[in-house]
Amino acid sequence: MIIYSVTIFAVFVAIGTILHRLLPGESSPLLLDLPPMRLPRLDNIVRKTTFRSYAFMKEATPWFFAGALGVGIMQVTGLLVVWENMLAPIVTGWLQLPREASTAFVMGLVRRDFGAAGLYELSLTPQSSCCCSCDITLFVPCIASLMVMLKERGMKEALIIWFTTWIGGVRHRWNCSQILI
Repeated sequence: MIIYSVTIFAVFVAIGTILHRLLPGESSPLLLDLPPMRLPRLDNIVRKTTFRSYAFMKEATPWFFAGALGVGIMQVTGLLVVWENMLAPIVTGWLQLPREASTAFVMGLVRRDFGAAGLYELSLTPQSSCCCSCDITLFVPCIASLMVMLKERGMKEALIIWFTTWIGGVRHRWNCSQILI
């Protein structure tokens, strides 16, 4: 747990520093004005939660479907095995994980929790479990998150964030493999 916590903290600090230097704009103050403190009303909580959940699902569901369809097509056509073979040097050699972990990482591109579920099914050593936990935490955003970033931040900033996440993940994998070996 200590290795996991220190690794995640270090990567967040490093990526935050890099993004702060790459992305333009001024940071806003943390608190502008505090509203009066009141107990939340249950009907407001239910209404806002329902509205925001519906809005997210309306925007994300087509991307989840497209990603799942793409992985399903890859599995039927045998391209998923090709993907596993391409990732094998990284997954089995560098991360020292079972070959099947590459399928979990592909599923993590569709939805991160799909990737975590795929890793849960594997029998892993404590070192591999730590490495997988860090990988899933730091893995690139899923398709839906990337599309939301493109919509809210624009192409340039979203791609900078996405590629920086890849760089941070590669840096973490190197550190993790060095610590655990």
